[in-house]
Amino acid sequence: DLDESTVRKISDIQNVLKKIAEKGRWPYYRNIHITIKFIGEVDDQYLPEIEKTLDETFEELNVKPMMFQFDNLAFFRGKGSMRVAWIGLRGDIKYLVFLHNAIDHNLAGIGLKKETKAYIPHITIGRDIFFESSLFELNERLKDLLEYQLSIKSATLFKSVQSGGKRVYQPLKTYHFSNKR
Repeated sequence: DLDESTVRKISDIQNVLKKIAEKGRWPYYRNIHITIKFIGEVDDQYLPEIEKTLDETFEELNVKPMMFQFDNLAFFRGKGSMRVAWIGLRGDIKYLVFLHNAIDHNLAGIGLKKETKAYIPHITIGRDIFFESSLFELNERLKDLLEYQLSIKSATLFKSVQSGGKRVYQPLKTYHFSNKR
């Protein structure tokens, strides 16, 4: 989960992009986050086992707060010219990738599917996006807004639900990071 000032900064970036996008869908601002591990659909009966595995993983690793800076705007390709727009991160990336790999491995131990693609730490800011401008031009336009630093001090297990016609991420459990190392 991201703090309010980070969400506001991302909203500012989205507002610039919305004005120049040919088309696109923009996530509800409360849903903006950094995904460590996407679990997908699971029956609620498995939540206690997932939580127990995450409890053990976070306790074993004694995760410390992490510092990041926004990197450039980038895209994952979709169908045709449709894309997912995201902001890359710099900073404690190696530690975040290590955390992702540990969680992925431990959850696979209880039967959840392991990731098949390389983990790329990022913040998704839009889907089904199409721009006439080049990626270079977009990054030039966003240069000042991308000068931003954030601290991640916890991780949250979310459940995705439909509420009022919107997809909303409902927090189930938060794991606070420790400064002890």
